[in-house]
Formats: sequence, structure tokens, C-alpha cells
Amino acid sequence: MGILQRIFGKGRSGGERRGAGEFRPGNIYLLHLLAHCKPLDEETKRVIGMIPKVAKGLWTISEQESKAFIDLMDSEGGLTVSDSRSRLTLRATRCFFDLAVAVYSNEIVKFLERPYEGLGLYFGDALLWQGVGEGPGVIREEHIRGFDTHERRGIHKYILTSMIPHGDIKDSAAWMLGQELANIVSGGPNAFIAALVLGPSMLFRWEVRSLARTFLREEEPDVHEREEVVREAEKAKRDAQRIWRQRPW
Repeated sequence: MGILQRIFGKGRSGGERRGAGEFRPGNIYLLHLLAHCKPLDEETKRVIGMIPKVAKGLWTISEQESKAFIDLMDSEGGLTVSDSRSRLTLRATRCFFDLAVAVYSNEIVKFLERPYEGLGLYFGDALLWQGVGEGPGVIREEHIRGFDTHERRGIHKYILTSMIPHGDIKDSAAWMLGQELANIVSGGPNAFIAALVLGPSMLFRWEVRSLARTFLREEEPDVHEREEVVREAEKAKRDAQRIWRQRPW
């Protein structure tokens, strides 16, 4: 990782403890990103240099959302697998993190306005490794249609699902996240659980975009915008809970 130390003054060898603002060792996706962004202007360098801080922030809000979801499923009688709560929370956090990285990477592309083809994907892969120490999983259409994405990391699945027709489903990202979480807590896809995720995912994505504006543009969160999103998300949550409690089992 000598190249990172030369460019950013960050990064340690694999045998040393990693600090809060340092790059995780072994991130080949970060090297791909740097190669893809040549010549490296100062703004792009600044955004890449924030990857450790961004990954930590995205993981924090993903974990918070995961804990809230597990609590909701517990209170609604939706936990039907024998895994521990800590293990369920970790698996769910990874799914939320994938969506957070997808949203944040899209904000990066809009912010930089650079003609780098595939820029969001390169950033997404680098953020993924920084956050969880894994590279992107192989994803194909049959995985999405077969609800087999919950253990496949990265933003590739969100890019692919946006290209696939989903009938009457308007929010394909929320639907896929919902089915991933359903697989984790119930052992398989479940439309009722997926519907419960719609409202929380709306607010979660707003929080990620707000974090992006803070990190990238140094803008304060828009309180009035958040209030509007909260109202919409709460309505979606209430509607889904009403349907959930009328389920036939």
C-alpha cells in the first residue's frame, strides 16, 4: 500500500492496527480507482482520501438501521430463524451497507462531474472493501429474480436491478433490500417483510444522501426536507404494518 502513503499519507502494513482515518490493507479496488482517475485532480483526490471516514459513517448508520429492523421483526414475531441476534444484526448491516454504498457512490458521481466512465462502480468497490474487507460478489439476473442477493456484497446488484423490469414494483432498490432482509430473518423471500422495509429504507437513503452532502459539499442537513421524508416513510411503515398484521399465518 505504499502508493496510498505517497498520495494520501495513510495506510499501514497488514500487521499493524488500523486507525480511524486509514485505509484498510489489501484494497486492490482502491488501486483500480486511482488508476481509473488519472490524471488525479485535487478534488478527486480529496474525495478518495475521505473513503475511510465515509465507510465508517456508512457502516454506523447501516448498523443503526439494522438494529432497528431486527427489533421491529422481533416485536412483530418475524424472527423465525435460529441465528443469534448479533449474527442477524451483522448480516442485515452488511445488506444495508451495500445500499448505502450504492447511494453514496451515485452522489460522488454527481458531485465530481468528471468524465470517468464507471466512476461510481470503482468508488463503490473501494468503499465496500474499506467497510467490510470483501470485494464485490458475482451477480447475475437470475440471482435477483431468485432473491439470492443477500450474501452477495457490493453495488453491482443495485445497478443490475435498476435495469430489470419489476412489474408493479416502483422502488426496486427497497424491494431487493427487503427480500434480502427477509431471507436473513425468515430463511426465504417474504413479500410482507419486504413491504415493511419500504418506509425505513426511504429515510435511510435520505440519511446517506445527507451524509454525502455534508462530506462532499460541507452542507448542513435540510431539516424541512427530512421532515417531509419522515412523514412519507412513517405512512409507508404504518400501511405495511397493517398489511403485515393481516397476513394469513
